[in-house]
Amino acid sequence: MKRIFSICLYCILTFTSFSQETKSDTISIKKGIVAPPTEQTFTSVEIQASFPGGKDAWETYLKNNLNFGIVNQNHGPVGKYTVIANFIVDKDGNVTDVNITDPGYGTAEEVMRVIKSSPKWNPGYQNGRNVKSWRTQNITFQVIDYTINKDTIDEIFPPEYPNTIEAWKSYVTHNIRFNTAADNGAPIGQYIVNIKFNVDVNGKVVDVVAENYPGYGTEEEAVRVVKNSRKWIPATRNGVRIKAPVRLGIIFMVTEFNRRDKSIFNSLL
Repeated sequence: MKRIFSICLYCILTFTSFSQETKSDTISIKKGIVAPPTEQTFTSVEIQASFPGGKDAWETYLKNNLNFGIVNQNHGPVGKYTVIANFIVDKDGNVTDVNITDPGYGTAEEVMRVIKSSPKWNPGYQNGRNVKSWRTQNITFQVIDYTINKDTIDEIFPPEYPNTIEAWKSYVTHNIRFNTAADNGAPIGQYIVNIKFNVDVNGKVVDVVAENYPGYGTEEEAVRVVKNSRKWIPATRNGVRIKAPVRLGIIFMVTEFNRRDKSIFNSLL
């Protein structure tokens, strides 16, 4: 059996409330919750901090510097390992205060290393001056098994949501209850729910479970939205439909804004 490893980069779904400032203070690796930055750090600015050359240049930097085989080298089993990195870009463009969720097998340390080694960014801009602001990057490492029978390699295509990942983001954005954590008294911070489910041979979403429990009703809300999803395009193996697993992460964010005035926030939806 041949083990193939790969890496996927994609945008995390982030549900926020247009706050003005948040606060954060540590550089750490954590499971479940990534705290937002602490000390006069903007979450919403006129011009977002950006990597020189834009999104494509940032993804190229990550692909060229990450160790694609880290999970395989650490004997991780077949599967996907999603690391969510939350970091500050300060007013001089330096990357600081990197916080990481840790799925194991060296993935968090590898992402931490590469992000902390990043060249200077273009800082965020607010009210005529450069300001500290924070960014989130989701990186998924994947280890895949292909069974080799003589000269034949299985051709496997994973499940897909109809009309691309952007359609999935749109579905979640229009159906999630953004303010779930805040309404249930959660303190300021990010609450990441990792969801696992299967797509059966008919494309139906089944066996939906939360793999972690950040609390404040977030896991129930994430499970509810995923369960109500339309049918997916099922996975295939050598042209035959198969039942296959999917993992994804959803972030609920509580900021000073939506804790202070829920009625204003809800009126914006």
